[in-house]
Amino acid sequence: MQKIKRKSLAGLLGKSCLASFAIYLIFSFAFTQLEILTKRQELLAIETQIQQQQENNMEMERLISSGNEIDFIERIARDRYNYATPNERVFIDITGQ
Repeated sequence: MQKIKRKSLAGLLGKSCLASFAIYLIFSFAFTQLEILTKRQELLAIETQIQQQQENNMEMERLISSGNEIDFIERIARDRYNYATPNERVFIDITGQ
């Protein structure tokens, strides 16, 4: 009688271990697929940023190579750094329109 109990207990233990391992594999696979999806979305966003930056670089190279370097530098100084030429009056629209 004890042999039967040991066999059934060992069989039950083996089956439960196998079931637990199968459940672990299923959840592991699901989480891995979710992580892959997230990384693909990040990759797509980064590739979009790269393309935008490449277009921006091409525009800058075109402006530099056109020979209007002084105009280009002046525009950057005005737009980014709010510089102005001497004795120049700058009017700022504060209405927001």
